[in-house]
Amino acid sequence: MQITPMNKMTYTSSQFMTYLFTAIIGLSFLDTMIPGIRYIKYMLPFIAIFIYFFGQKRTYIFKSNNLNFALLFYLVWGGVGLIISKNFNFVHGTKDLFFVASYLIPVWLYVSKTVNLVVVFYIFSLCFLLSTLGMEFGNFSLVDSTAPFESSASFVFGVFCLFFSIEKKYKEGAIALLLMFLTLKRIALLALVLCQLVWILPLIFQKKVLSRGFFLCINSFFVLIIFLLGIGWGEELIRDLTGKSVNFFTLGRFNMYLGVVDDIVRSPFNLLLGNGAGSSYPLTILNTTDLKSFNNLHSDSLKIFYEHGVLFFVAFFLLASKLRNIKSKIILLYLCVLFITDNVLIYMAVMFFVLSIIAYYESCSLDQDDMTPT
Repeated sequence: MQITPMNKMTYTSSQFMTYLFTAIIGLSFLDTMIPGIRYIKYMLPFIAIFIYFFGQKRTYIFKSNNLNFALLFYLVWGGVGLIISKNFNFVHGTKDLFFVASYLIPVWLYVSKTVNLVVVFYIFSLCFLLSTLGMEFGNFSLVDSTAPFESSASFVFGVFCLFFSIEKKYKEGAIALLLMFLTLKRIALLALVLCQLVWILPLIFQKKVLSRGFFLCINSFFVLIIFLLGIGWGEELIRDLTGKSVNFFTLGRFNMYLGVVDDIVRSPFNLLLGNGAGSSYPLTILNTTDLKSFNNLHSDSLKIFYEHGVLFFVAFFLLASKLRNIKSKIILLYLCVLFITDNVLIYMAVMFFVLSIIAYYESCSLDQDDMTPT
């Protein structure tokens, strides 16, 4: 058998490396059985860079994925903010930036149109199912957002379900849907339903709905809603109509936003350039009895707005949405819905797959007729 030298491997190595990265991410879910193994996924950027420079000589690179450039812009802006901002939190800010780099580097260097995403899905699913052997079987409740194996993997299965629906791979789509319900996150289900509704629209309406301004507006709208509720607007009306508080409907997230909202009211001019990477952590209170707790804000839209400022917020979403392929924009819509009430931007095990699907579509877009004007 003739062995292919590493420096001559091109598309084959792209596939192999993507499958390897997928297996490593999947194995990180085995933390319930092997404590500490969840950290193995953060080796990916180092493996990717080492192989790229010291293994194969990569002869292709797709530079047309503006979401990747938007995330690179996020890293640069956040890094500068760590130096010049007065309110940054160095430890949490650096951690957040590393988490973004940990999935951006492998995707940018290796994921292309040659990767079989069905294989990626099955590799990840198999690894996750192995991890359930160490989990307790919980109850399913859509109202309480509980599931037999509730996990952030629900975000991954949701985006794959959407991908398989778009590609008319209904068998894999049904499996992904089942796994999404077994690991249920309600925002993932909402994102999936919304994206499916947009996908069945005629192409001419899809292009209008999925314009660059739309992605900026949807994120701006929910930041505005959070802010208005945070200063007390509408909260009494919601309680009178439903008998429940806003915090009840947001599963405790509303209280977590209050510290950031209060700081915006106190220092609105800081929003021009932002308060710095990691600055939201000291203000995010998990509960009223633990005022010193540092937590994720559970709204990437609000976090980007508060930490990095209005100028960056506008530029980031306008750049991220400058995608060629209408299918890429459907996946981006899914991601933006997750941004509303969760902090998936630092979820390496989620963002790797979302970016991989978008990278796949963008690298295929030159050969497709369904490209959208930018």
